[in-house]
Amino acid sequence: MRRPQAGGSTRAGRPTHAAAAGRRRDILVAALDSFTHLGFAAATMDDIRTRAGASTGSLYHHFAGKEQLAAALYVEALRDYQTGFIATLAPRLSARRAARLMVEYHLSWVQEHPDWARYLLDMGRQAELVAATRAEVEAMNMDFSAAVLAWLAPHFERGVLRRLPPPLLYAVLLGPAQYLARQWLAGRPDPDLAAAVPMLADAAWRALRLARAPGKRAR
Repeated sequence: MRRPQAGGSTRAGRPTHAAAAGRRRDILVAALDSFTHLGFAAATMDDIRTRAGASTGSLYHHFAGKEQLAAALYVEALRDYQTGFIATLAPRLSARRAARLMVEYHLSWVQEHPDWARYLLDMGRQAELVAATRAEVEAMNMDFSAAVLAWLAPHFERGVLRRLPPPLLYAVLLGPAQYLARQWLAGRPDPDLAAAVPMLADAAWRALRLARAPGKRAR
């Protein structure tokens, strides 16, 4: 996840909204670094403050404590993944090309942001964090699913793709990629994520496309 550009300040010396957002992002990135290297239990707010180069006042202005920071970090990582995913779906893409790009995006995001990906996997199983973020994460997931389904809708209507319940659709489309990504994050030597894209994308396409009349090509 890229760090934001430095923000500005008002004439009175107070930080602008952009600067405050940038500082918040810096703290989140520092928290991820701390949680990754020290573990969540051992990480402290003071260590996070030091890594972020933030003042104590700035740190506690944005986050009341480590648990709130951990919850915000989970939401930030999920938002980054979902925003990039939706951005891959250009209006004129064929269904087959979109299937490949979605698989490719999932694996490339994990490979480019392994610490964020591990955090989503590990912290997503923590009961307290799940409870703290449930409402916001559910709302984000609903918006994400609605955006993906809205893009796919014309392909369903034209009979190019099977119209499946969303959980089954995502399982077919990304389930194998998610499994392979978990293997890679666990340090298994075998998975070559980039090399796996064509095979996984083709498998997803074959599972989702509807049979066409002879001589017609699905798009």
